Amino acid sequence: IPGGIEETTIADYDTVMGVNLRALYVASKLAIPHLKKPSGRIIHISSVQAYGGGGGPAYAASKAGVVNLTRDTALELAPFGATVNAICPGYIETPIQDYLTPQDIEDSRAKTPLPRLGLPSDIGNAAVFFASDAAAWITGTALPVDGGWMASIF
Repeated sequence: IPGGIEETTIADYDTVMGVNLRALYVASKLAIPHLKKPSGRIIHISSVQAYGGGGGPAYAASKAGVVNLTRDTALELAPFGATVNAICPGYIETPIQDYLTPQDIEDSRAKTPLPRLGLPSDIGNAAVFFASDAAAWITGTALPVDGGWMASIF
């Protein structure tokens, strides 16, 4: 739901928080009993907007909440050897971005140091990594998959 705090309603805010944060909390809570083992993995999807804002106050707040949910859940599951991590995509070319104007898309591209926008497979590759044994000693991490976007703003 795009828009600033003045344009969005409280119902809009509740919808965004419900989809982006509460749903992950509920899914994680229901999965935890099955994941209390060294091969257990939870992978959340956040956003680079968790750190820089700009996606609208409800969206940015919900994605920042995902990062902190990830960290706290990682600490809770660490004694069992399970890991919890988040992926923070930058601009990814998907149909959900259809509301953006060509200028919005070009602005996003211009802020991305690598010479292309992200693809869904970039996010999938990060998820495969977090689910693999190669990431068995990584937990509580929020990984930007953003073509260098965060490096260019911080």
